Amino acid sequence: METVRLSLPPRTGPSSALAAIFALVLPLVLAAVPPAQAADPDFPRLGLYGHVAGTGAPIVRADGSLDPVLLDAIARRHTVVLDVSPFTEYRPDALAALRTRRPDIKLIGYVQAQYIWPAAQADSNVNLPTRIRILVRNLNGFLYDRQGQEFRNANINLAKRNAQGRFIVAEAMADFFVDRVYGPGGWDGLFLDRFCNSILWDQEPADSVDFVRAGYPSAAAFDAAWTAGTDTLANRLRRRAGSVPILIGNCAQGTKYAAFNGWMRENFPQQGGGSWDSNLLAANGGYLTDQAKFRTPYAGWMTAWPAPGVPAGDRENLRRARMTLASAALGEGYGTINPPDLDPTTGYMSWWFDEYAVDRISGAASTSIAHTGWLGRALGPYSRMVWAQVGVEDACDQNSSFESSVTTGWTFLQTNGATVSLDVLTAKHGLASAKIAVPNATGGVTAVRYRTIGDVFWISDKYAATFWAKASAPRTIEVAAVNVSNGQTMAAAVESLKTTWTQHQVLLDGTFGFARLELRAGGATGSVWLDDVHFQRGAPFVYRRDFENGAILVNVGSQPLEVALEKKYRRIAGIRDPLINDGSFDSAAAIASGDAAFLLLARDELVAADPVPTAGVEERLQWTAIAPNPSRGDGPSARLALTAPAAGAALEVSLHDVAGRLVRRFDVDGRESGMHTLVWDGRDAAGKIVPPGVYFARARSGTAVAVRKFIRTD
Repeated sequence: METVRLSLPPRTGPSSALAAIFALVLPLVLAAVPPAQAADPDFPRLGLYGHVAGTGAPIVRADGSLDPVLLDAIARRHTVVLDVSPFTEYRPDALAALRTRRPDIKLIGYVQAQYIWPAAQADSNVNLPTRIRILVRNLNGFLYDRQGQEFRNANINLAKRNAQGRFIVAEAMADFFVDRVYGPGGWDGLFLDRFCNSILWDQEPADSVDFVRAGYPSAAAFDAAWTAGTDTLANRLRRRAGSVPILIGNCAQGTKYAAFNGWMRENFPQQGGGSWDSNLLAANGGYLTDQAKFRTPYAGWMTAWPAPGVPAGDRENLRRARMTLASAALGEGYGTINPPDLDPTTGYMSWWFDEYAVDRISGAASTSIAHTGWLGRALGPYSRMVWAQVGVEDACDQNSSFESSVTTGWTFLQTNGATVSLDVLTAKHGLASAKIAVPNATGGVTAVRYRTIGDVFWISDKYAATFWAKASAPRTIEVAAVNVSNGQTMAAAVESLKTTWTQHQVLLDGTFGFARLELRAGGATGSVWLDDVHFQRGAPFVYRRDFENGAILVNVGSQPLEVALEKKYRRIAGIRDPLINDGSFDSAAAIASGDAAFLLLARDELVAADPVPTAGVEERLQWTAIAPNPSRGDGPSARLALTAPAAGAALEVSLHDVAGRLVRRFDVDGRESGMHTLVWDGRDAAGKIVPPGVYFARARSGTAVAVRKFIRTD
């Protein structure tokens, strides 16, 4: 269950005189600042989850003026969540000031779905919290505990029905949010806090819901109606507001997919007693698995809380901010760090970290709004980098890569006529691979078993089978650890194979004893190829995502890792954490446990968005488009658009694989400046289809170089 904010500072509104003034200027200001319909920002995507006092402090100063320094700091983020009051009814000029500073900013109005704090402003026809209390009161819609007091954290009875069975309070709240908050303008969407599918979990023995007074014979009946009421609010809100506004919720994680764009995870990654895996990868409610379920654009949020009692710049807080932002960047949403009580006096709205903005050319951390989104667009979804460990006990060390034999170090067991042979025509590692041919599916998965002779000492820990594999048709195999003494299965997992070479790492939980690796390929007709197989204690892997201008690596394991990269990358030259962001240039990255690395491409590989001035060149050398990206092996040809400098300079264009090897050259007439369109059919210089992977288009004209990374998939 999601953590819910248990208390918020009381809201107090401006004076009646000020209210009258702002009621007059409100329509004029709102008309001048319609929300921008901007494209999704580049990465990393910065969010601010903020609250202010009822007067608008600290954004609104005591004399009623806006704080320009704080507005500058806030506007550096791509998406900002702020209280709808007082900015909707009294101070829309603050929203206009943020849009002036960043026209593509997305401003999300903060409201609460199931709670309204005591509010009794003199201008009750203007002040939004007061109007909500009046609305709930008039519907007899407050929820009470058994002592007759408003139930803490959820005093709006979203389960209340009328005689016709309609959830009248839920409908009224949805209508209020549309008509009085989103409708007047100024906001790009709404953030609904305290929006839980159930509230019975929040009861205590001396503080429980009076479900009878709420209109239900039992707690179970009330709970079911509450869930239906929240669905009514969500669906009506979306139907009335239309498809454009961004809707984000908090507490009912993993629900409301059809109506909302995303959900928040607080105190990342410990929310609800969870872990990085549960918050990111859970089948229901995981940040990354949720993406395909919510409406687009995805607006999932992760917020970290700082370590208590230490400054924001403490090393632990630097790690938390970096890990949260990197984890968010594995998907399409936003990451941020803020104190749990959101006390604006802590100055958290101005917190800034090395990874938030970077000058791509110098590699230096920055505070400039122009340097946000410095990684550029994502080149594809996240992936998991895996590798075998050097110098660690390995059950496959007698014969891991099948260079000359498929029997040395291995035992082949079958009951359906399957065979294993050395295949010198295809290999991922070295010159040969092991080919298992399965003539029929009889006997199930254990009818074909390929087992190591070597073993590892099996204790209570994680073990990893790391290998390359492909199959003649998509299929699954079973990866198992078997007991040396009796052949019994100690742990097993099913793994899916593709028709192209793919590296796999299967994690198995250990139990006491000695274990051998067994790969089970029965149950499906066809062939399976294996190469570079390892079975070891521990599981080195990082999550990775590549971007136009660099990459991020996330280490969620319990041990520090040294990650070997395919080429040299640059570390950020940090200001706040120079020990981690040391500006180094290397083909390996050291990443502590529970930490991440933000890496930049080498300067001459960057997309020429920040070109080095070249004497005599009037037009910039740059790749302006590669489409489709990613391109598929069975899809249309990739079209590469290149803008060349002035005529007369020699123009060289080539394609390279991820290791920098030349794949193909293109003939381009360097005598003509302007746009050149090249078509690549996915073949190398010899006319062979290239395998899936990362590729680079490189152009050189004089001293100017432009490089663009793109992806080719199966």
